[in-house]
Amino acid sequence: MRDEAINATLDLGGLEVEAISVGDDTIEVVVVSRLEAGSCKRCGGIAAEPKERPQVLVRDLPISGRPVMLRWIKRRWRCRYCSATWTETHPEIPARARMTRRFRAHLATRSIAERNFSQVAAAEGVSYDTVSRAHRTRAELFVKDRRPPAPRIIAIDEAAVRKGHSYCTVISDPQRRYVIDTVAGRGVAALASWLSDLDQDTKDGLDAVVMDLFGPFHMAVTAALPDVDRIADKFHVLRMVNHALDRTRSRTQGRGHKTGTRRKLFRSRFLLLRAGESLSRADRHRVDSIGFDYPELALGWRLKEDFRSIYELCETRAAAAETLEWWFDQAVASGIPEFVKLATNLRPWTNEILNYFTYGLTNGFSEGITNRIKVLKRQGYGIPNFESFRRRILVECGQPKARVPA
Repeated sequence: MRDEAINATLDLGGLEVEAISVGDDTIEVVVVSRLEAGSCKRCGGIAAEPKERPQVLVRDLPISGRPVMLRWIKRRWRCRYCSATWTETHPEIPARARMTRRFRAHLATRSIAERNFSQVAAAEGVSYDTVSRAHRTRAELFVKDRRPPAPRIIAIDEAAVRKGHSYCTVISDPQRRYVIDTVAGRGVAALASWLSDLDQDTKDGLDAVVMDLFGPFHMAVTAALPDVDRIADKFHVLRMVNHALDRTRSRTQGRGHKTGTRRKLFRSRFLLLRAGESLSRADRHRVDSIGFDYPELALGWRLKEDFRSIYELCETRAAAAETLEWWFDQAVASGIPEFVKLATNLRPWTNEILNYFTYGLTNGFSEGITNRIKVLKRQGYGIPNFESFRRRILVECGQPKARVPA
């Protein structure tokens, strides 16, 4: 009964089970082929006789969690007319292979699902390189055959290949929620080249590009897609405003002469950056107390909250444009060096900032992709080869997850 179940589970067309040996750790199945020899490839004759019966050991899909080894007793044929010889083959077992195609596919599927090649290799009792090759074969086919739908919006962000040493540029579709492609480097040339290589229909269908205020990205988009709107990522802009307030606090803290004063400001660094409406009554009292002692810091905190209110309260682009211009004037009039510099730096990006109010899109999806890429790197113990890195990103994140409304 057990042997019949194993025989049915194997389901290798053309091969029949002759014997089954079930050990503590593995299952060995002896298989033979009952197919005829066929015609000679040299002379076309159909008279052949068995010459030898070599045996090969091939790894197959596990059964009930146990590794399965196929001991295939093959037949080497000899043509009676021309003496040519050949060995019988099976479509599931390539020549000189040590595993079936379906077991290699099983390794590829596990490596994609579980990401950690070392763990998959240990669980399956194979080498890391075997799992890596199976994954690479599947990934190369996926990348070669994929045909991403033309996006209306693209998001651009950077990701570290080796932090502090090398980076790549990740291009995503935030509406369909998938990665379109990954480009080596984060400079103007690489991204501009990728954008320029898009077919004309894709370029014509693009409405906007959302990204942070990284200069090379905007230069590349301007050069390759001059008619496409550029959207400054809301969260990146707000981080710049928070950074200006934090530098103001740090400068004020550095001027303090009393240890208690310096400690008070240092401990307030996260409190001051929190959204005003999220503060409890006690926290708001602490903010007011700091503002009473340091009027410049109170003014900086007010500027931070006023900028946040542009995104929170302005419902139209026109209202946002008017309020943003007012904020620039207030920041300059404050005389706070950090906010004067911020207003000077942000003013040239006014159109990109206001485009948020036209499209309502942020780079939040790209930030999420960056976090997934970090997990991929951690589980892969670093992926120094860029092409391998790109393939793993596309396999992991390269499938559309949502539909775009017509």
